Amino acid sequence: MKVEQIRLTILAFFIATSVSFAVKVYDEKIEFPRESEASIANATYADEFTNNAETLLFRRLPRNMAVRKETRVDFGRDAVIRKIDPDPAEFKIEDVNNRTFSARMLAEELEDGQASKSEDLARLTGTNVIRTRTLFVDVNPATSLIVKPGTLARIIFDVTNSHSLTVRHYFQARSSTFSVANLQPRATWINSGQTTSVAMDVIIPATTSDSTVDTVTLSVQGIETVEKSAYIYVTSSTSVAITDTTKPSISYSFNDNCSGKLDSDKCSKSRWSVEVTATDSGTGLQRVTSLPSGIYPITTFVSGTKSSVTFYYTATCCYTTVQVTASDLLGNSNAQTIDVTVWTNLTQGEIAAIVLGILILLLLIILVVLIVIYFIRKRKSLDLPYTQRYGSRTAPKPERTSF
Repeated sequence: MKVEQIRLTILAFFIATSVSFAVKVYDEKIEFPRESEASIANATYADEFTNNAETLLFRRLPRNMAVRKETRVDFGRDAVIRKIDPDPAEFKIEDVNNRTFSARMLAEELEDGQASKSEDLARLTGTNVIRTRTLFVDVNPATSLIVKPGTLARIIFDVTNSHSLTVRHYFQARSSTFSVANLQPRATWINSGQTTSVAMDVIIPATTSDSTVDTVTLSVQGIETVEKSAYIYVTSSTSVAITDTTKPSISYSFNDNCSGKLDSDKCSKSRWSVEVTATDSGTGLQRVTSLPSGIYPITTFVSGTKSSVTFYYTATCCYTTVQVTASDLLGNSNAQTIDVTVWTNLTQGEIAAIVLGILILLLLIILVVLIVIYFIRKRKSLDLPYTQRYGSRTAPKPERTSF
């Protein structure tokens, strides 16, 4: 009797444990509602975030993959992603500095043949990572940085989101000398690949002296934080008109190339990069852009500066050319096309082999010259007459006979 009771107790314990586990698993999963299945029937996404590489990674998953109500992905102690209900396509990213960024994930319509494929949209491999920026802020080309006293100067900035997500961005403005009257908008969602204009109104007092220079700064916070500054030059109506017809200068140097990596099956896995230096000593450099977009400054760049600024651009080897355009405050522009295929760098081993080959060639040339000189001298010595070769003989002296 006691044995039977023990068996029943153990059986009841296992049944209760199994039921509790099943309920927990059921509570942790939620299926997409029927009304949203039309937009995400072909694919669903799982999101990963790593703050170390400052890159969001996305992997396309099969359509039958369930999505947790709250997905928490920890990478060490750096960053975490949280899913927010009831919308499974919206989430927030929290980094170690307790800043929170909002982002939306857009559904992508795929063909039935593509829906079954599990392919990476982005990969982070190894420790040698080329960092690319996803947020670009620049002064609008229609903005004039030369203003007059007693006016309301409007400075327009272009904010571009190059991330694969729709991200909410927040804006703050400041001025080193004057007061900022208005900033519109102060926050907005920016779709992937979209550019939004942010207008900053700065009050220029009528008592401002001529040749005053003010620095205005727009701070943009999204998945990353970027600040863009610009010089405002105050000139009175009585001052001499500013003239400048000289285009900015552009020079560049490659960091690496695509030698042997241009095949279609290799180009997407390899990258090249270039550093571009732009200078305008006239009115000052206002804007530097690239086509395709992606160029950004790696040294301090305040629009209106007359100092040289170095920019960085990188792309996969599937795209080997880029057009860089530099403009000054009066609209003078200089466009230059950069083609990575015209420059082929060599490895250290190849350089060493070339140097060794050159040294051997020089030694052979020296040896041939010495041999030629030797035979020329020998031939000349054979052509000399006997007297020049061996010297002349003295005439014999007559014999003296003594009696």
